[in-house]
Amino acid sequence: MKTEENNTDLRLIDPLRIALVAERFWPFSGPTELQLGELATELKRQGHAVQILTSKLEKSWPGLLDYREIPVNRIARISGGPWATFRYARRFGKYFCETERVDAILVFGFSIVTHAILRSVGQELPVVVFVNRSLLGVDSVQQIPRRYISGLSRCRAVVTDCQSLAEDLSELDDMPPVQVIATGAAATMQPPSLSSQSAARAALSEAHPILGVDAGRPLAITSLTDNNDDGILDAIRAWSTVIENYPKAKLWIVGDGKMAARAWQEIVDLNLIQSVVMPGFFDDDAGLLLAADLYIHSYRTHRADPGVIRAMAKQRCILATANRWTEGFIEPDENGLLAPSGNPSALAEAIQLAFSKPELRSRLASRGVKTAELQFSLPRQVDLILKLLQLPADQPCESTL
Repeated sequence: MKTEENNTDLRLIDPLRIALVAERFWPFSGPTELQLGELATELKRQGHAVQILTSKLEKSWPGLLDYREIPVNRIARISGGPWATFRYARRFGKYFCETERVDAILVFGFSIVTHAILRSVGQELPVVVFVNRSLLGVDSVQQIPRRYISGLSRCRAVVTDCQSLAEDLSELDDMPPVQVIATGAAATMQPPSLSSQSAARAALSEAHPILGVDAGRPLAITSLTDNNDDGILDAIRAWSTVIENYPKAKLWIVGDGKMAARAWQEIVDLNLIQSVVMPGFFDDDAGLLLAADLYIHSYRTHRADPGVIRAMAKQRCILATANRWTEGFIEPDENGLLAPSGNPSALAEAIQLAFSKPELRSRLASRGVKTAELQFSLPRQVDLILKLLQLPADQPCESTL
């Protein structure tokens, strides 16, 4: 497939009415939900009329709320009876048929809801479907139900933030063109101060005592997302070496996912429960990242990790395992640190190097944020998505692989 250079200079004369659809949204707050919220906020900032459509999973939840002054409509689930899941999904499709018209739809994930929306309005409205590894819901693209793939013929394009996932999807029969658009994040160009870091730590400690980290004590963060990458176990094993020299250091494993049970068992087996914390998700990771000294990406595979991008954009020092994805934007000792994958000993050495040299962390972080601004710009991500939404219906979207 040919590679096409995307034009990011596109600007709209007239604002669009855009709906973002995801079955999971606030109060869920994983990386996908954070990204959806920031996309919606940036679209609104650019002058578009934005709404979010999601599921109402509990009867006590309100059907309508505001998220950063953006309306969020919740579709109630149908809990029982014949064809309950099908009837629930149809409610999403009917929403766009019966409510005030929108100009374009961005749907997150391959699901029966996506299928229902495409069947209802896919031929009348431009629909872009976004998917990442967490939204995939299965370990292999071969496990995606065939009806979901066939239904994608009505969407304008499939978008992912991960090159390796895009390549896997493109191998499937009947898959429409796949566009790779990197995750965007708002960059913090003002260097964080020690006092602001201390304040962030104090706020987190006040929120929950388990998150207490004294000023000056090393704190590293890593992410646990909904995938089956064993790299998180490498980070935990490396940590057992790190605390020999930094006994008061803390590692926070943020998020949840398929590896959570195995990760916790590894923590218990290595007697790290006083040093490694699994606090779950945060609905705002700005303070979390500000509190940290180091963000660790320890994947064994070359899957994209939005946590790396968000940490880099917030001027946190990045330590990543070397693979095709990380080597595409991290230059060792220039804007981050790289360690070999699947090697806890080498990862431990790199963590201790970062902890021992605060001036190195500061230099790498200040250069890293420039990389984030250049390669992972949130406005650029939005512009590329808008370009897809504006393609004429009879103009095919080409793959960027």
